[in-house]
Amino acid sequence: MDILKNMLLPPGVEHLQMLPVLVVFMLWAHLPFAGIAWICNLLSLVFWRRNPAAARDLGRVAPLTWSTVCIFIVLPLASLLFLFQHFLFGEMVPVGSYILRLTLPIILGFLLLALGQHRRQAAFVAAGSVLLAGGYFFFSSVMNLIFTPEKWPFIRRPMPDVFSVTVVVHFKVFCLVSVLLAGAAILFVLFHWPEKRLPVDAPHAETLRRMALAMVSGGSLLLPVFMIWELYVAPEPALSLNAFWLSALVLVLLAVLAIWSVTMLGRSASRWIAAAFVGALAVSGLLILKDHSLQAAANQEHWVLLNESSARALAEWQGQRAAQLAKNMVADDKLGEKIYNDRCTACHRFDQKVVGPPYNQVLPKYAGDMEKLKTFLRNPVKVDAAYPAMPNQGLTELEVASVASFLLKKHDEGK
Repeated sequence: MDILKNMLLPPGVEHLQMLPVLVVFMLWAHLPFAGIAWICNLLSLVFWRRNPAAARDLGRVAPLTWSTVCIFIVLPLASLLFLFQHFLFGEMVPVGSYILRLTLPIILGFLLLALGQHRRQAAFVAAGSVLLAGGYFFFSSVMNLIFTPEKWPFIRRPMPDVFSVTVVVHFKVFCLVSVLLAGAAILFVLFHWPEKRLPVDAPHAETLRRMALAMVSGGSLLLPVFMIWELYVAPEPALSLNAFWLSALVLVLLAVLAIWSVTMLGRSASRWIAAAFVGALAVSGLLILKDHSLQAAANQEHWVLLNESSARALAEWQGQRAAQLAKNMVADDKLGEKIYNDRCTACHRFDQKVVGPPYNQVLPKYAGDMEKLKTFLRNPVKVDAAYPAMPNQGLTELEVASVASFLLKKHDEGK
């Protein structure tokens, strides 16, 4: 990933402030859609032979087209690749390489699902589902790595912590959230959305409705177990009060969804479907915020060092860029003379002392070294205790080069 590192500029203060927001947004843009599409296509395999109409309707819940794959899959993963490279700026941990390795099987998995939907081939759907299961398991291992900065100097494996209990629990949480979201999405799309709503007399409508409600209730009841387990196995430095408050809010939402879904199972029709779908999306978003809170608590020291190192690296890069620009700058003697007359003459003359020393006394030490004079003009420092420090004039690189050239030429002509 050295090529990627060379493509990225050191993150500035404003970038670091936006970084957590962008990471959370990209994860929320990607994971809910990915989970719904994966689970719905996996469920379609159950109906593939005995009820093809139900399998087709499950594929309509999260249709995989070129636009949806690009918007919800490719764009967020590519963005996360660059965002985590910025977050880990200056660290040797190869998270960028890990995400790039994960992106390929995940995108291929969704393309296989899309091909299976289009050609009605169960083999493509099955292969894509297996690829996605493996891809998101390793995705959980990479996200877990962010919780443990103490491991970063020692990570050199193709994929980190694949046998960790924490990774397994994190992946189970993702699977259960995907089941919950898929159940709520099936109800919302097939039983509430006017354009895609199933006909009342569809023979498989009641089967899909009950299956979706069972998914919502099962996900709502099982998810708290793995959430508590996830907090229990999380590294102690990662635990924070915000994480516990967010987890408590998720548990309240899950209790409401569980009561609603169990109640609707005993009825012939379901109400409050849109509210349930929004609640499921809220659960997904709050869990992503909870994970971010764990990451923030675990990486407090790294965040301080990142601010310092990025500011230093950005200053070095700007200095190198300014030096390169100055090296290629063509000085304008007329501009230099104008600046001399407008600004410099207030404090300096060539042959007499005013506020500052005469140029005939100070310019000889810069003879043959214009770069040294330009460095002083960019950032003046106090040199002679007998004179006050020269204020910074805020000159551009062209103005610095022009003034330096004019002063040295003027001094050489007066010898």
